[in-house]
Amino acid sequence: MIRILSAVSAVIFGISAAHAASVNVVSYDVINGYRGGFDYFDDTYDGTGDNTLPARQLRGGTGDLTDGVIAQTGWRAAESPAGPGPYVGWLRPFIDIQFNFGTDVELASMTVWYDDSEGDGGVDHIRAVDVTDLGRFLYDDPAGSTFASLTIDLTGFNRSTVDIRLWGSNPWIFVSEVEFESVDAAPVPVPAAAFLLAPAIPLLMRRRKKA
Repeated sequence: MIRILSAVSAVIFGISAAHAASVNVVSYDVINGYRGGFDYFDDTYDGTGDNTLPARQLRGGTGDLTDGVIAQTGWRAAESPAGPGPYVGWLRPFIDIQFNFGTDVELASMTVWYDDSEGDGGVDHIRAVDVTDLGRFLYDDPAGSTFASLTIDLTGFNRSTVDIRLWGSNPWIFVSEVEFESVDAAPVPVPAAAFLLAPAIPLLMRRRKKA
């Protein structure tokens, strides 16, 4: 009986539960990728700055880092075909990125998808992430040699911009996507049948007492 009431309550009152929602990044500022065996540029960046030249400052646009494309292989397989690739690669110990949402957002999390090629070509995992006003997050080397991701809890972080610094563990840092989620307090739709169950609760309780 208790289980029945708990289930009904969970359905009915679940309408007010918060859930995560993807955050639209209006723009991000970053240094363009570098050149190695191939060009690891932010190929689709649409803001100011020359994204056809290495290490140029890019401002006010979006590109490979927020286009929804997550690389499913390491840099060597993903970047070797002719033409643009899914990764942006930097030959430096760290890279700074500022993300702009256009308005204050109550954030829930940030996820970074990157290449962990175990040192192949100097590409390895991200060992730390600095988030301005929140601190530093440290990461161990994931098992295996493949693309990987890390997620940072941003609950309670409410702002219109987020500044991060990614620290590599080898000369190259390769990132394919960065995604933010917000705490969306909008009501979660509940099937109409849930409200039809509500009047039955007193009847169930009376039947339980008689038993």
